[in-house]
Amino acid sequence: MLDVTVMLLGGCYASTALGPVEVFHAAGTLWNSLQGESPAPRFRITTASLGTRAVMSPYGVGLVAEKEMHEVIATDLIVVPSAGLELDAQLEAHRAMYPWLRRHAAKGAYVAGVCAGAAYLAEAGLLDDREATTHWASAAELRRRYPAVRWRPDKMVTEDRRVVCSAGVYASIDLSLYLVEKILRP
Repeated sequence: MLDVTVMLLGGCYASTALGPVEVFHAAGTLWNSLQGESPAPRFRITTASLGTRAVMSPYGVGLVAEKEMHEVIATDLIVVPSAGLELDAQLEAHRAMYPWLRRHAAKGAYVAGVCAGAAYLAEAGLLDDREATTHWASAAELRRRYPAVRWRPDKMVTEDRRVVCSAGVYASIDLSLYLVEKILRP
């Protein structure tokens, strides 16, 4: 069973965290249950936050993480949600996450950024000299901020050396399905 950590960040779009939680939770359980077979979960999902477990989306949906980020010692995959519209404020508010992301990436974990959440990965230095996608409306700004990244907003999902990004908010589902297939395919 593989460990998946989905970050819950204040000011981020809840769907970009909840979509991946649901996709990874369903892998090995939903289809088996529908077929009358015993569920065989393939992933263990943990939600984590930076310093306080309760976070709020920009539109008032509250989420509560199971753990604080520092409590996650080992994981196979980290999913980082979209940064939202207040990019400068979001990058500053979540700066404690960058060394943690680098540490887990160095240990071999996949790291995935949803939509403008790719900015968190770029800020952590994980996208330098790599191909990455983001929402097309964020691409020019991210290209300006992070010129060492080969931005490909024309792609829905990119993967470059265990770092995966998705284009838009709802592409979090595409990203999650891509990873489920990649990780579980023999």
